[in-house]
Amino acid sequence: MIQTLPLDYFMASVGIIILYLPWIIVVINNLQQAYYATNWVRVSVSFDFLLKKWILSFSCMFIDLDFGFYNIGTYLLRLLFLIIIAWGIYMVCRYCNLSTKLFILTSIFIPFIILVIPDLVQGGKRSAITRYLIPCFPAIYLSVAYLLGKYLSQKYWRVVLGILLTASITSCTVSAISDTWWHNAPSYFNGEVAKKINASDSPILLSDLGVNYTNRGDLISLSYILDDDVRLLLLNNSPNFEIVENESEIFVFRPSERLREALKAKQWEFESVVNEELWKVKNSSLMDN
Repeated sequence: MIQTLPLDYFMASVGIIILYLPWIIVVINNLQQAYYATNWVRVSVSFDFLLKKWILSFSCMFIDLDFGFYNIGTYLLRLLFLIIIAWGIYMVCRYCNLSTKLFILTSIFIPFIILVIPDLVQGGKRSAITRYLIPCFPAIYLSVAYLLGKYLSQKYWRVVLGILLTASITSCTVSAISDTWWHNAPSYFNGEVAKKINASDSPILLSDLGVNYTNRGDLISLSYILDDDVRLLLLNNSPNFEIVENESEIFVFRPSERLREALKAKQWEFESVVNEELWKVKNSSLMDN
């Protein structure tokens, strides 16, 4: 069996490359656009920000109640669950055989380290994006399951299991009925954006590809929660505003610098409505009339 492992790995690797080849070709052919579309993860942030995001990301597997990013209560509540995770990993390292230890440790730490090193050396927030850390989660679940399985006969650990289940169910319920959640990046404000637009009378929403080429995906997301009377207009690099000349309720979603300059050239005023994600345009000619 040991002798067949290299061949098995080789065949699996070839199979994966073949399956992902269409996406690899698309990325290679659109490398510049892919770079700009992911440019937001390379924005430098403080170590304090990264640390908070790591705490949130790894504890959200069991508890995900959000009291505010800058509220210390958010992090104190999660400490117990981080201790349980650390204890589970420790128990695996202490009592399991070498192959199991290596599987758990490499599954957790290699994906994490791959993201952390560029963030610390070059700057960025790759490791702060929860979905990028999902490959670490299965091994963490296995570690905690091993910990609970080893001590579940004791009453104390049955209480711990009850706490984990209660926290998980409560967190899923609360987040499911919320408009947004802390890990919704970069679409955190989409719910609030939709509410502001829907509250207007026959609005039209303008946008382009945006600074990071992410607007198209967010516009598709917004289209599901916008009212039927909301019109969407996606502009190209040479925007034509004739279609909206006589509109009074004009909104702009995450405009690129090019679109901002085009609006200024029309001498239209615009003000931020939602955290510089949504802007309202004031047509000067209509205001004068």
